[in-house]
Amino acid sequence: MIKIRKIDLIVGLFALMLPGLTANKGLMAGEATVEAPLLHHILIEVTDLKASIRFYHDCLGLKIGSISGDFAQLESVGAGIFLWQKRWNFEKGRADDPRGLGIYPHFEVQDVAGAIDRFRKGGYGIVQEPKTYDWGTEAFVRDPDGYIIALVTMTGKRN
Repeated sequence: MIKIRKIDLIVGLFALMLPGLTANKGLMAGEATVEAPLLHHILIEVTDLKASIRFYHDCLGLKIGSISGDFAQLESVGAGIFLWQKRWNFEKGRADDPRGLGIYPHFEVQDVAGAIDRFRKGGYGIVQEPKTYDWGTEAFVRDPDGYIIALVTMTGKRN
């Protein structure tokens, strides 16, 4: 049975709808080519900085760059993960505070099952046990603030 990820289907349909669109062409006629930017960091608003450092450093293995007050700078290969215990001053209060929904960072690890075991021993919620696909293995775990992250090991063709 062939398994198709939802994102692959969406990207494929999008590509069919926009013939001639490539990574180097813009959507609008005459639009200048824009070079892809480098992802510098992802900032995650957290409620308990120490608990989040235990999750992202102790279990996931990100390196600590610095910790200062309510802010921690962690390092992954190619991008930073910044943890911040405050809110931006332009944000309005949210009654239900829907943290943890809408963005799913994917971290490539050597052994997804081993990483899931570390998170389980740490008391973190396993959202999805490791599943194997033609491209690799993927699992999902919930951090202390409810954010869901993916752990992947790529074994097949990279997309």
